[in-house]
Amino acid sequence: LAQWGYARHVFPATAMERPAAAPSGRELWGCLGRLPLGLLGAAAPQLVMLAAMGLAVGSQIAGLYYAERLLELPLGLIGACLGMASLPRLSRLAGEKDFAAFRRDMALALRWATLLSLPAAAGLWAVGPCLVDVLLHHGEFDATGVRQVTLALWAYLPCLPACAVSRCLLAGCNALGDVRLTALSSLLAVVFTLAGGAWLLHSMARDIYFCLPAAAASAALWGQTVWLWRGLRRRLRPLLPAPALLDGMACLRHVLAAGAAAAGALIVLRLCGMVCPLQELLSVVPVLLPGLPAMAGLALSIGAGCCAWGSALVLLGDADTRMLAHKLRTKLQGDSRS
Repeated sequence: LAQWGYARHVFPATAMERPAAAPSGRELWGCLGRLPLGLLGAAAPQLVMLAAMGLAVGSQIAGLYYAERLLELPLGLIGACLGMASLPRLSRLAGEKDFAAFRRDMALALRWATLLSLPAAAGLWAVGPCLVDVLLHHGEFDATGVRQVTLALWAYLPCLPACAVSRCLLAGCNALGDVRLTALSSLLAVVFTLAGGAWLLHSMARDIYFCLPAAAASAALWGQTVWLWRGLRRRLRPLLPAPALLDGMACLRHVLAAGAAAAGALIVLRLCGMVCPLQELLSVVPVLLPGLPAMAGLALSIGAGCCAWGSALVLLGDADTRMLAHKLRTKLQGDSRS
């Protein structure tokens, strides 16, 4: 209501005073009337994770909660930021009917989503046990709790790339005005989480109960991503001859670079003698820094993963990385001059 009142104050109320491009009060109210459905579609990750917690009991709820908190930083930095940054430009291009540029920018946003979210997921998988141990293993938070949070975090990790990609797809669907598709995808994701989680809890072994709701949430968010992908392609097909939105070779390069990031982090964790996945396979790597503090070893492993990721992208000749580096360099140079 506050936004609508301010917009009515900014734009003249009468048609005689209002420029041709300015919206009328009815048009402004129509845009705001779509807000609930748009918010429902954007809130899918939160609603799905709440549904997962609704399936948990006792200490499982705490484990899922702490695991979700560790996902918030990459989700906010990658998924939410890309979605918010791409929506205004995609909306302008859709309003101008420039669907060729719309497809180009949509494909760029999706490539950057995979470029940044895949190494984040791989890195969290590699350093997850050590990260949870350093942050939470204090006081009455015992080794069993650390194991539960780590497994729940690993079960949540597949949803990280899905959330980043779906944020860009949500921006594209909202730019085309298809808020019903986004709201329906969110509702179906919640229903799938509840149904799939209940089935997993009934069918799987009891010793992994605490990570099954998280696994159901990850599967549901991937289902939402596929649903939005198909819906957006269906909307673009009458407007473009071949609405290809994702470059398969670019995705393969991003996957390989994410694997290099995980490998770099794992090797450094092994060198420091810290607990990490694939502990037995990495036994060929000697422990050279056994007395290093856990925080220092964790920082070194994260730095090594970032260096391995960047080096792999450079060796693979990834064009998106060069573009991103050029934009960051231009931005920094502009800030220093100002």
